[in-house]
Amino acid sequence: MKRFINRKPVKLANSVMIIIAVLALLLPDNVSAQENFRETFSPRYTRAQTQKFKDSVMLSGDWNSAAYISWIYDKEFSRMKNGDDNTYELEIPYLLVLANRYNDGRACYAIYNETRTMYHGYGLEMDHGTIEFLLYYLTKGAELGDAGCCRELCVFYTYGIYVEADADKAKKYRDMFEYSFKECGMPILEIRPPRPDEY
Repeated sequence: MKRFINRKPVKLANSVMIIIAVLALLLPDNVSAQENFRETFSPRYTRAQTQKFKDSVMLSGDWNSAAYISWIYDKEFSRMKNGDDNTYELEIPYLLVLANRYNDGRACYAIYNETRTMYHGYGLEMDHGTIEFLLYYLTKGAELGDAGCCRELCVFYTYGIYVEADADKAKKYRDMFEYSFKECGMPILEIRPPRPDEY
């Protein structure tokens, strides 16, 4: 005769534990709780597993494997000036391979986003060479149909950020942005004006 076990108390206890952990993470002065949360809930991979992810990126251009590389939790990550872990030192070389060898538009956007985040993390303004480097990948990503790249270029050309304002180019990238959403059958997101501290 089968025994039916009431699992509701277990599920409730698990839910309560997760809620407590999230609340602890959100408390800005509770550093140890934040560290414990990351150590408990962040993925950990062996060296062999990590090598497989890297091989998949290099040999077959697998985007999901690049994401796994970025999720590795390591207490030895260097810290940026704002206190965040600098995980980007692991990711960017593999994103460059995806963008250049495998023409992955998502990687083009990630190169831009992570480089910008790293500069901001150290409280630095981006220099001319870095801006040119990132504009190259945003343009390439837009041509490959990445919505994030199209959005950023639309904002840049609309508001004259990093480039001369150009209404025609702004419209071109807005149209490309909207088209990418229509292709996926998703509602089109609004392109909002940038915040003063965003770029």
